[in-house]
Parts: sequence; structure tokens; C-alpha cells
Amino acid sequence: ITKLQAGDVVNAMPAEASAWLDLRLIPGSSPDAMLAELRKIIGERGELEVLLAGIAAPTAPVNTDLYQTLERVMRRSEPQSVVGPLVSAGTSDSRFFRARGVPTYGISPFKVNYYDGDTIHGPDERIRRAFFFRGLGVMKEIVREFCVEER
Repeated sequence: ITKLQAGDVVNAMPAEASAWLDLRLIPGSSPDAMLAELRKIIGERGELEVLLAGIAAPTAPVNTDLYQTLERVMRRSEPQSVVGPLVSAGTSDSRFFRARGVPTYGISPFKVNYYDGDTIHGPDERIRRAFFFRGLGVMKEIVREFCVEER
């Protein structure tokens, strides 16, 4: 639930209330099943309105040359790192590409320390200068390794 709204005053029971939900389904989940469950929860007196429904898109395959390049470079950069698919609470335009068969990957080559991690998407979002330039180097290495033809 990202927003609740009910009543205008403290000392009176509101005639109606509203709740806004931002739902992100894991791959393989059914939007119809989720909506049916919500309708069951809110009952006959409640209303359900879908404001925006995303497109269903397949997950990106991990057996591509690009994925293998990403994995190789990231592991060289951080030998103890774990490279693998994940489901993010955020969203990107990658779903439009994946829906058309274009493998698309989101990566984060930048280290983020404990203090800066709390600033993500905030008004004071930041990353340490050293982490930024190191991550930039990782990105350059990925592009160089994947895109430059060896002679």
C-alpha cells in the first residue's frame, strides 16, 4: 500500500476510504489471479480499479555472449561477487525490449557503502567518487570486451 486516504476530520467516521497499491509480480505470476485475490479481499462493497498494467515480458536468458561477458568482467572486478538474475522492486524500459526478444540486462558496477545506500532515489542520492570512477572503468571494460573485434 503506497497511499491511504479516508475522511477529513479526526472526530468523525469517514463514509469511504481508499487505498492505492503498487504491485510488482514475480515472473510467472498471473495478473488475473492477483486481481481475483484482491477482489476477494475487498469484498462486494469495495471497488477495484487498475490504473496501469505493465506488459508481460520474458526474463532475459543467461546463456548469451553478452551475459557471459558481463559475468566475466564483473567477477574480475570483484572476485567474491555473485552474478545472477534477480527481480527488482523498481522498473525499467527493459521489459519492452525483452517482450520483442532482445536480451536486456540491468547491472550495477558501482559499489555503494552503507551510508550512501540509504540515499538511493532520495533528494541527496550519492555515490563515492572513487566508487563511481571504478564502476565507470568496469563499464568501459564490458563495452571493450563485448564490442571491440579482436584482430
